[in-house]
Amino acid sequence: MYYVYQYVDPETSKPFYIGKGKDNRMFHHLNETLDNTDNRKKFFKIQSLRNKGLEPIIEVVVDNISDENEAYKLEDDYILRYGREGFEENGILTNICINARPPTSKGNQNGMFNKKHTKEAKQAIGSANKGNIAWNKGVSQIQKVKDAVSNANKGRTAWNKNKSRTLEEKEAMKAGWAKKLEEGFVQHNKGKSMPKDYTCEHCGKQLTKSNYTRWHGAKCKEA
Repeated sequence: MYYVYQYVDPETSKPFYIGKGKDNRMFHHLNETLDNTDNRKKFFKIQSLRNKGLEPIIEVVVDNISDENEAYKLEDDYILRYGREGFEENGILTNICINARPPTSKGNQNGMFNKKHTKEAKQAIGSANKGNIAWNKGVSQIQKVKDAVSNANKGRTAWNKNKSRTLEEKEAMKAGWAKKLEEGFVQHNKGKSMPKDYTCEHCGKQLTKSNYTRWHGAKCKEA
């Protein structure tokens, strides 16, 4: 017999994944790793909960389904009821597929193709997400992922490499800033300085985090 299940965020009481299975299928996601998961968003969501000492709530929403096709249909219905984040408008699920068919987000296949959120919709989305913690907050990429990203970008040329602004563009930018300042614009960081919380162990300089990471530590000239 088949069933449809959901993974629920214990902090919001909202589902973040819908699945269909039988036997112990609904528990398999708890043992996935970054190497064998087929859904990284779901994996990182579970890991972000565990980083806070929490576990997802697993609930069977429909059970005793004898026909697998009917189970797939019910799974689809629940997925579309809540929507997939990034595919359906206001979607909250980490699901990637509907009925095991990956969707395309290009062109008119995208649910938001040729549409814009209204001001009210934007405010509603903002209110719904207020206080929520990003699913990947506190989750760092493992070295394997970093290496994969690095290898994928090898040989590519930055779009702005060897490009510089023309004199006309520079003058236009200056004029634009002058106008903003005349209208009372104040830079958010004007008069503020970044805290120098880092000390280079080689040259002894007090540094901001970005300067330490970029120029000091193991990269310091005196190392």
